This record gives sequence, C-alpha cells and structure tokens, in this order.
Amino acid sequence: LHPDYLSTQWALGREGIPRLAVQHHHAHIAAVMTENQVEEPVIGLAMDGTGYGPDGTVWGGEILRVDHEGYRRLGRFRQIPLPGGAQAIREPWRMAVSCLHALEPSDPRSLYPEFFERLPRDKIQVLLRMVERRINSPLTSSCGRVFDAASALAGLGSWARVSYEGQAAIELEQAIVADGDSYAADIGREGDLWILDALPMIRSLVADARKGSAPGILSARFHNGMVDLLARAARKAADETGDHCVALSGGVFQNAYLSSRLEAALGGAGLKVIVHTQLPANDACISLGQAAIAGRWLRGYRAGAV
Repeated sequence: LHPDYLSTQWALGREGIPRLAVQHHHAHIAAVMTENQVEEPVIGLAMDGTGYGPDGTVWGGEILRVDHEGYRRLGRFRQIPLPGGAQAIREPWRMAVSCLHALEPSDPRSLYPEFFERLPRDKIQVLLRMVERRINSPLTSSCGRVFDAASALAGLGSWARVSYEGQAAIELEQAIVADGDSYAADIGREGDLWILDALPMIRSLVADARKGSAPGILSARFHNGMVDLLARAARKAADETGDHCVALSGGVFQNAYLSSRLEAALGGAGLKVIVHTQLPANDACISLGQAAIAGRWLRGYRAGAV
C-alpha cells in the first residue's frame, strides 16, 4: 500500500494485469489467521512500529476486525507526532520528547528538566518546533514507538540512538524486575474508533523515575499496564462486534513477557486467542498475509465479483 515502496511503484507501472494494494496490518492479521486455519472473523491486535495507513498517517497500534471480505478499523493508539520521521525510529529520545510535549505542550522543558538535560542542546529547540508546527513530524498511532519513549525515559542504554531494529523495546523488556503494580492508561471514544491513550502511563513512569525507582521497576509497571490496556481494548472490540476470537500479530508480540500475560488475560476473559507458532510475529509473516488476501481477491476477480 505504501506509495514510496519500490515494489508498489513497480506494480503501479504494470498495465493489463490486476493489481491489489494490501494494508500492512491487515496482512499481519491475515497471516496469523492463515497460519491457524481460522475461518471465522477475528478481532486483530496488530502492534508494531510502522505501517502505512490508508489515511496517510503511520499506523502501528491497531484494533481491527478482519474477515475474508476485508478489514474494519475498530480502534487505535492515540496519535502523536513522529519528529523527524524515520529518524525518530533510530533515536528513541525523539519519541520521548514527543510524548512529553503531548503531556505538557506549554513548556515541557521546564516541567521535565531532568530528561531534557540529557539531550543535545542544539537539537532540543529545533525538535520542539518541529513537533509544535508539525514539520516533518507525521502522526503515528504506533504501539512500538510508545515502547521506545518508555525505554528512553527509563534511562536505558539506547535512549540516544539504536543500532538495530527494536533495540529500545528489547532493552526495556530485558530490564524487567518482578513487580505487581501497573501504570493505568485510558480508553476513550472518537467517532467510531476506540482510542487507546498510553500517555498516562508515560506520566506515571516519569513520576516514578523522579522518585528514584529503578529502571526494572519502571519497565515492569509499564509492561503490566500495556497488558491491561490491550486486554481491555480487545474486550471492548469483542463486545462491540460479537466476535470472540482475538488474533495477535506484529513485532511488539515478540516480547515474551507482554505476549504471555496478554494471552492469559484474554483467555481468562473467555476469548479465544490465536498467535503465530510457525512464523515470527514481525514483518517476516507479512508475505503470507498478503498472499492469502490476494488469493481470495483474485478468485473473486476471475469470477467477476470484484
């Protein structure tokens, strides 16, 4: 679907053959459905870093209803700016700044001085202007970028720059120290979408960091809060649609702590859960989902139904 991908541009240049654009997170959920040979409609939790959305924003924290006819977006994470675009993926501190600005847009530097003191001074003001004026700062609903912000604010090693994909989130998971508390998040309604707002968790994490709580405690409470948030969102989507099978896909679900606890929470709520067992949850599964969607579409095309 992404217009800047070379494969997309190549496909759009072909003539005389059928062409189908498949949305990234739709493909994620179709992949886990295909792998588990599930025919019934599912509630899909597609959680990752980046995927092009048909509304032109960067998706990555999506609640979808998926069946063999297509998908419908039921909810998403609250959108926040992605300052510098792809540069924010390489430098987690940028997402931390974006979250702090979203929490306190009037004067985040004065309200969170202990974090801003760690940042390169020559870049702070420029970045804040970018976020305020939405210059090279596309909106994202990415769950993965929230993990990046939490990792940076917890003071973990790669807060300035990562050297491989998912490093900040991996470090956050590895830092976990057993703790029963969790940070609370909000779920609201915006039009026909459920909005998952993780920013209250970020506020609580910063407050605990100021009290001197260890990064491992911050991480555990953040993860526990994320489990609760996703479980509540899935239950709301199931109640809305009447569907009771929940499919989990996306790189966020390579996090064993999060995945195992979320599966248990959903199962405890009486929901059927399907996950990847033969393919990884990250983008390596995408091609299977694309092929499954395209295969059904192509059969309809040949039959004259599309």
